[in-house]
Amino acid sequence: MVGTPKEPSGWEACPEGELARVAGRLRRRRRVGAAVRAVAAVAVILLAITTIYLQWPGSGEYNYGGITCIEVHNALPALKAGTLDEKTLARVRAHLKKCPLCEPLSHFLPPNPTQTGSLPCRDGCARDIANR
Repeated sequence: MVGTPKEPSGWEACPEGELARVAGRLRRRRRVGAAVRAVAAVAVILLAITTIYLQWPGSGEYNYGGITCIEVHNALPALKAGTLDEKTLARVRAHLKKCPLCEPLSHFLPPNPTQTGSLPCRDGCARDIANR
């Protein structure tokens, strides 16, 4: 009984090349699925790296004038009290000039003598200027 079946079972022969087309579509689906999984894995890895980078201390801050945003914010109490040393004050000024995030804090800065036009002079120079 190894030959052809005696009764028709409703099966028909496939057209020539049909199995090759079905196999090709199956391979294509598998390749697309693998590509989608690879892209998803890369996206997850990039998201993890970005999250770690943003959580890392000191990242995401500007460093203008040799001082970071956090250091400027930590120096605010001394800046408000007027007890900030000249070196740090110069660094804070340089930072606030360039940093878009910290620039609103510049109203805490004391006036810069070179900007107001008052220059240090010898005794009596104010009287000399007033008498002119």
